[in-house]
Amino acid sequence: GLLITANTANILSNSNAIINLVEDIVDIEEAQANIVTSLSTFAVLNGQATPAYSLTTIAQPLLGYSEPYAGSFMAVNSVSGIITPTNSGYYQVTYTGDISFVSSSSTRSITLGLYNGTTIIASSVINMPRDSTRDTGSLVMIVPLIGGTPYSIQALSSTNMGITFNILNYSIKLVG
Repeated sequence: GLLITANTANILSNSNAIINLVEDIVDIEEAQANIVTSLSTFAVLNGQATPAYSLTTIAQPLLGYSEPYAGSFMAVNSVSGIITPTNSGYYQVTYTGDISFVSSSSTRSITLGLYNGTTIIASSVINMPRDSTRDTGSLVMIVPLIGGTPYSIQALSSTNMGITFNILNYSIKLVG
């Protein structure tokens, strides 16, 4: 009876080791699937071919991105500045920019917004102190987006003014 008990204990120990190994393999495969899915639902428009804009109080799209990337479930048009997610869901939308402009004796502001055509979804305001010539702005938000619908970042200002984007990055990533 003692030999049978020892063999049974060895078999159970080996079985537990095999089960743990299989669970580890499943965890690795799930992590790899998540990486592939994350990259497939991510799109970026980076840089500007022509970074200078004449802003007015009417929103205009930011165009001519120089470095596009699109996962397999996103469409990117670097000329029009549009990112179109394939599927509906909750997306993290991020904008980051470094802006230069001519100094002024009064304060001014620029509004950067996520648009669906002419409809604003969300926005962020950059207030520029008087006598300044450079500022940065960013926008990070989680919003529900509709698959197949084009989205762009558009800008307007509190007064007519020229700006130059030294750095510009716009991305959309599925989060849920």
